[in-house]
Amino acid sequence: MHKEILFLIYLCLAITTLNAQEDVEDIHPYQGYVSIAYFAQEGQNRQTHIARESGYDGRFFLSNQQPAMDFLLTCLLDYRQVPCTWDSEEMLLFPLALDGGEETHIPMRTPPLSDDFHDFLVMAIANPYSEDLSEHYRISTDLNYLYGSRLLFVPQALATDTIYHDPIDSWIDGEAEYTIAFEGVIQTIDEDRTALQAWMTAEAQAEEWLEYYIHIGAHPNGTQNRFAVMAFLDYEQIPIDGEDQWVLYADMLPGTQATVPARLQAPEEPGIYELMLIYVYNPFSMLEEPALGDNRRATPIIDGAYATIRTAIVVR
Repeated sequence: MHKEILFLIYLCLAITTLNAQEDVEDIHPYQGYVSIAYFAQEGQNRQTHIARESGYDGRFFLSNQQPAMDFLLTCLLDYRQVPCTWDSEEMLLFPLALDGGEETHIPMRTPPLSDDFHDFLVMAIANPYSEDLSEHYRISTDLNYLYGSRLLFVPQALATDTIYHDPIDSWIDGEAEYTIAFEGVIQTIDEDRTALQAWMTAEAQAEEWLEYYIHIGAHPNGTQNRFAVMAFLDYEQIPIDGEDQWVLYADMLPGTQATVPARLQAPEEPGIYELMLIYVYNPFSMLEEPALGDNRRATPIIDGAYATIRTAIVVR
């Protein structure tokens, strides 16, 4: 049933998402698409690899079949944003511009990886730093302009029957009382979930604290899903609570919702900054079974990464 629900969501939003090791396509009003893939040094079409203290080499592929567009490339290691080495240069955000119809392969290296389980996500964020405050553009950013490829790194001594132990001690859960059924994550300035009005723009003074709310929902006709939720201001990760909570983990039964207060501090310099949330389905899960070997197959879970609407924070 959850596959039928997701199909309807994708159809309404004109989004097609494939496996993390295959192309990920996002169809836009231009009738084009962007494709992304991460190819590990030991072969393609694998989502699970051995963790190495020296890091992991690979190639990042990006194809832009739309009009010319700017991108930012960035990495998440265990859902914390980290610098990766892009074409021999270590950067948190690697800027890239592609003409329409242009594609590129970029050598990249992960940060050092301890001999343990690690979730790793490499992302391309399209059309960053937009100063378009129109309602049309802000709405168009919802579930859009984010392309990701997810990997799992496992310990060297992993046996094929080893279970990935959940490293998270505390997951929030939802309640079964709601007015509007939805799947995923939404940020608003209102704690009340009866309207869920999109938060598109906000004005702030320099270094002013802004409070908002994160709403997480699991569709009543879906299945149980877990989420990792992160906040980004101008594409750099910020704590959800404005202090030290960098990731929000939620374990949601079908037909439940949760609301979490959040806050951010406006930058010191005047300008237009963009706030967005990125949420990943089923973090810290095995992506292939068995984990290693030639006979592994993708596990039947949702493992994609999605972005919420980009709220424009206008600092005066």
